[in-house]
Amino acid sequence: MNAVNNIEAMVDRAREWMLERIQREWPWQGLGGLPLRVTDGKPYEGTNIPLLWMQQEALGSLSNAWGTFQTFLRRGEPVVAGQAPGTAIRFLPLAGGNTQGRDSSGQTWQEVAQSRSKGVTLPVSLYNRAQTIAYAPASVPVNCDTTRHPQAVHKLVDDVLARHADDLIAVSSAESSFITRFTFDIARILSGIDPSSIDGNYQANAVLAVADPSTDLKRLCGISATVIRIWSRASIEVRSSAGQLECPAITNARGAEEEFDRILGIVTREGIVYRRPEAVI
Repeated sequence: MNAVNNIEAMVDRAREWMLERIQREWPWQGLGGLPLRVTDGKPYEGTNIPLLWMQQEALGSLSNAWGTFQTFLRRGEPVVAGQAPGTAIRFLPLAGGNTQGRDSSGQTWQEVAQSRSKGVTLPVSLYNRAQTIAYAPASVPVNCDTTRHPQAVHKLVDDVLARHADDLIAVSSAESSFITRFTFDIARILSGIDPSSIDGNYQANAVLAVADPSTDLKRLCGISATVIRIWSRASIEVRSSAGQLECPAITNARGAEEEFDRILGIVTREGIVYRRPEAVI
């Protein structure tokens, strides 16, 4: 499970993993909840869902919590020596995306799709909580604070695809079948349904779409993520109870992390912690 800089190779592996999974009667059995960030309990979205699920399964982990080496160190849960990092994808939109500085939950579907259509993807090294000294095997559930029913995503998928019937996100009927079912599954999980209880093979045309090596899984999962954002229109939080992660309120996580690093006198590069030369601890 070494971190791989070739994102396309990792995504292709995730596509093959997804292909095998969606042909099962219980496609997401044994995976627990959606992969989530250990920092704030928010679930990953888009391609990072199958990508991190695949790597969680490879680890034989029952934990769905992920974070950087530095994040776990900061939490007092350092990564066990010798553990290899996993890989996630970070999308960096180019200029012209969310120029008004609004939160994504306040964007229109056109703005969300536009911001996701222009940008670059970069690999990010992450570790599963199973790789730390504080490994808690239980999966952490996520709740989506929304009153909308998961069935509502079907209409939203149709709307998004119909309004973008151009080269931006034009999809085939087979790809549409996959997007609709996968988005519905994610919405149900966000609504509190155990992934292992979701049954039913994906339709044959959806399977064919994923089986095609030319299929751009990032694109399909990106459309799904757009629909989920529109559907939820709210922040996602993790229940805080015994045996589950606590999610403190963080108003400026990036600034807080940088300040904490400055105090500790450390800096992290590619998952490795270095001491700053000028640091005085």
